[in-house]
Amino acid sequence: MKKTFSPFNYLVTVMKITITPFLVSLLFTSLSLAGGSYGQDMLSKPVHIKAEKQELREVLHTIERSSQVKFSFVRTLVNGYKVTINVANQPLESVLQQILTPLDITYSVSGQYIILNKKQQPQAQPQTSAHQELLQAEINIKGRVTASENKEGLPGVSVLIKSTTQGTVTDVNGNFEINVPDQQSVLVFSFVGYLPHEVTVGSSSQLDITLQADVKALSEVVVVGYGTQKKVNMTGSVASIDFSNVAQTRPISSLSSGLAGLSAGISVKQNSGQPGSDGATLRIRGQGTLNNSDPLVIIDGVQGNMNDVNPQDVANISILKDAASAAIYGSRAANGVILITTKRGSKDKTTLSYNVRLSQQKPSNLINMVTDYPRHMELINEGFNNSSPQTGPFSQATIEDWRTNSAIDPVKYPNTNWFDWILQKKWAQEHNVSASGGSEKSTYLISFNYLNSPGLVENGGFKRYNARINIESQVNKWLTVGTNTFGLWSNSGLANIEDLFSFTGATVPGITPRDPQGRYGSAMALGENQQANNYLWTLNSTRGDIERQKLFSRFYSNIRFTKSLTLESGFSIDYDNQTRRSIGVYIPRYNFQTEQIWNPNPSTYSVGNTNARAYQTVLNHVIKYNETFGKHQISALLGYQEESYQRNNFSASKSDPIDDATPVLDATSTNPVVGGNATDWALRSFFGRVNYNFSEKYLLEANLRYDGSSRFASSKRWGLFPSVSAGWRLSEEEFLKDVAFINELKLRGSWGSLGNNSIGNYDYQSVYGTSNYSFNGIIVQGGAPAAIANSALTWEKTNISNIGVDFATFKNRLGFEAEWFNKNTSNILIDLPIPLVNGNLAAPKQNAAMVLNRGVELTLNWRDKAGDVNYGISGNFSYIKNKVTRFKGSESSLSNQNIMLEGHPIWSFYVREVDRIVKDSDMEMINQMITDGYTFNPGIPKPGDFLYKDLNGDKKINDDDRKIVDANLNPKVVFGLNLNADWKGFSFSTLIQGSAGNKAYWRDLYLSTGMRNGYQINQAVADDHWTPDNQDARYPRLTNYTYAQNTTPNSDFWLQDASYVRLKNVQLGYTVPVSLTRRFFVQRLFVYVNAENLVTLTPYEGIDPEITALGTTQTMYPTMKQLSFGVNVSF
Repeated sequence: MKKTFSPFNYLVTVMKITITPFLVSLLFTSLSLAGGSYGQDMLSKPVHIKAEKQELREVLHTIERSSQVKFSFVRTLVNGYKVTINVANQPLESVLQQILTPLDITYSVSGQYIILNKKQQPQAQPQTSAHQELLQAEINIKGRVTASENKEGLPGVSVLIKSTTQGTVTDVNGNFEINVPDQQSVLVFSFVGYLPHEVTVGSSSQLDITLQADVKALSEVVVVGYGTQKKVNMTGSVASIDFSNVAQTRPISSLSSGLAGLSAGISVKQNSGQPGSDGATLRIRGQGTLNNSDPLVIIDGVQGNMNDVNPQDVANISILKDAASAAIYGSRAANGVILITTKRGSKDKTTLSYNVRLSQQKPSNLINMVTDYPRHMELINEGFNNSSPQTGPFSQATIEDWRTNSAIDPVKYPNTNWFDWILQKKWAQEHNVSASGGSEKSTYLISFNYLNSPGLVENGGFKRYNARINIESQVNKWLTVGTNTFGLWSNSGLANIEDLFSFTGATVPGITPRDPQGRYGSAMALGENQQANNYLWTLNSTRGDIERQKLFSRFYSNIRFTKSLTLESGFSIDYDNQTRRSIGVYIPRYNFQTEQIWNPNPSTYSVGNTNARAYQTVLNHVIKYNETFGKHQISALLGYQEESYQRNNFSASKSDPIDDATPVLDATSTNPVVGGNATDWALRSFFGRVNYNFSEKYLLEANLRYDGSSRFASSKRWGLFPSVSAGWRLSEEEFLKDVAFINELKLRGSWGSLGNNSIGNYDYQSVYGTSNYSFNGIIVQGGAPAAIANSALTWEKTNISNIGVDFATFKNRLGFEAEWFNKNTSNILIDLPIPLVNGNLAAPKQNAAMVLNRGVELTLNWRDKAGDVNYGISGNFSYIKNKVTRFKGSESSLSNQNIMLEGHPIWSFYVREVDRIVKDSDMEMINQMITDGYTFNPGIPKPGDFLYKDLNGDKKINDDDRKIVDANLNPKVVFGLNLNADWKGFSFSTLIQGSAGNKAYWRDLYLSTGMRNGYQINQAVADDHWTPDNQDARYPRLTNYTYAQNTTPNSDFWLQDASYVRLKNVQLGYTVPVSLTRRFFVQRLFVYVNAENLVTLTPYEGIDPEITALGTTQTMYPTMKQLSFGVNVSF
């Protein structure tokens, strides 16, 4: 395919604009860190020290060791002086003044030394003594604390002597009294809803303090597309999550799964608990299309995979939910946008942090299966005999022999619980080291992360190394440059976790997984299916690994032309490489009763290598303008961006390796098979935004993006995506300013149009594939069209209307947000039916379907203080109604027990309704129905079978009686509740999240009344299935699996409510007092215990209500229940 454009044409320009200044910035970073006034840098170093009547010389030596400075003085100058001091994180200059000034000792900086001298006095030198002490009497301080807005006294204000645990609280009138050691003491005043305030005591014994209301909500900055905005001035729907501390203590290995319960409007459904594949499916305001519904993820300004990011590197996550906030991303924003901002260095301080966490993992839930093999054999016989008498495969002698000998020789007569063998509790470990800091002109952050999660199954472990460096340097007054660079290397075992439950379901308790000698077992009972699996053997019969390397680097520059006008330019490159290496090995399986090998050594083994390599480049330029004219503030941006992506896949395999210890292709000799393919796409964009703000009262914003995609024909390539939004801060109006309980009240509304280009890269073109045909009577391979092309394909478009209200009261302690949205997606690409005359050609994609999502979102936050306890409560709730409004008219598409039809949710359930499980007493009714002309499909029900309802009244009980259940896998309701509290160094937090309105169809190998030799049996079915003696049973009678009456028709009996409430996380931590940690030069020491996925409440009886899928198979790798212990140390 001919490409319309390529960013490589601009590479030279980009290097001049971005890469070259970045390299210059590295030099300036070094100079700015090393240059300047060395003496001033030395005196600004933070000092942590506590001394009680300690020799001055020892105190100075302590400062030398902790702050890496050197003192020069005459010994007699400091002899005999004892000092008392208690400071934390104060500049060295301040500390020296506190220690030396009362002793009439001065200092000066010369090179690397601080030189001490006696202060010159006009009088005689003061007398010194070897036993002289400098002990200052305590000073009594009284005062009153008032609120800035009404000058009334504030009760319960915390008054602490800085860097100590000594303090008091104000009384009901705001009065306080406290004793401080000296005039240099600093008092810290803090109260929920107000900004903290510090004051040096000085010579005054009476202090009148006024606390300013905490207007953090007014000044809070939220990350939005291509910039930031003050939250109070936002008119779109954006949820901002402070993630800086979330991953520090929670065992989150995939960033997406860590978002559950943290924000309204986003559904987080974990796909698996498998290490390395435990990411989640994210849906922002529901599933809005019949195609790819994943949101666009932007990491530090560039599209990426959020699960590649080390969660501990993330500072903030913004979720753009409506068109006003997301339209700036145009054609890829229809499903919402997630903006991830990683951490940066700070100019104020240098910090070195180390976080270590150990986690024990086990499945959050498992299915109870019959493990008593004699009972298993009896149940198999019962099912077979119910379908056809005397067909049970096991003799009573075999059953009794097993029952007698299983307690004597469990290797030859096992009763195996396969989950106990395969899923083992193991410890995962994670280590994270980060260093951050900077100077006045440069900042840096460097981090390294190591994760080792062995998983629960053999050869199923996952190791990952992440490294990141974020650097920014102000080269001069008009130029700033920087880079965001990260890389990862991961390695995982070849255990096919996708087959774990399907293979384990197809086995029996009568197989010994592995004997004490390390040999693997096979079926032994006479009558057993010899093909029954030993999954432990399967896990070890293929060796190899999956290795991945990824390197991403973005270089950017910011040129400031004037105070109001800037140009931001960036170029990024993303390289991703994945290799899979495998070799089959022969491992014998034994019948331990006969000591015979069940599986003879095959003649050939295969060695395989596959490789996938991807490259992506992004170039952008953004001009920004921001100016204030009196009460009018205008900001605008105009940008250009282009992206290019290319992926290459290659695979090769050969057979007959020389030795299984040499798994390389050159060490094999036969059956070479080679394959490969490539794909690419490109995108070019122009975009802009204008914001108008009058007195931070009336707000207006407009966005426009113009995208061109290589995935469409040239005549349909470009799409225009506008949005407009407005806000009104009523709390700033004169008629509400005097209403004390209203701290913030804002109404906002928006409308916009977004796009979705998540289709095949070449759907609009005629593409060819390999095809066999006859040539001169011989079958040969050639090329043939695979599908009918449609050059008229165009963008899916999503129009979103949004109305919201933001409210804060009780001095901003209580915050409330409410949203209503209407999200309508049109031009959805589907395959419409075509005449059969077209043969095997696939139908062309066409823009035909429409989907409507409509719902509400609520967010409530409360933060307060009760005595010494600070606490917070936050909750979020979302309700979403989904409906297909246009599809194929009255026609539908079916997929097993699901249906796609206009007027119903996407892939609603389509099932028969079970009337009852037939009892012996019901047979008279059944016979009367036959007499009345009723027919039954698959057959006439017998005692213990399902009787299905004749819903359409035609006396034909068949699939025409299926009903539509307006529910699917997607929840209608998602919610989360966060609780946190801290008290004197102790901290506690918990997260509760869940969903409601979602259903799952569970009838797989782990839940069936169809007995199959060589397969497991559900314990609940075994305990409560229909028998002549148990006619009120929960489940129908056992039958041979080929009997269709109870299992083949899709019925509501197997449809379950998958709503759940989960105690997602509980954490208890303790911060060790600084007075103890600074003795070891530690700034902060935090220890914690953390429990993840601790409790789940659900009516769902399957393995995990969160991990469900279309189809009948619902038993998959569940989420992990984890208990973690960790330590976080900062220097």
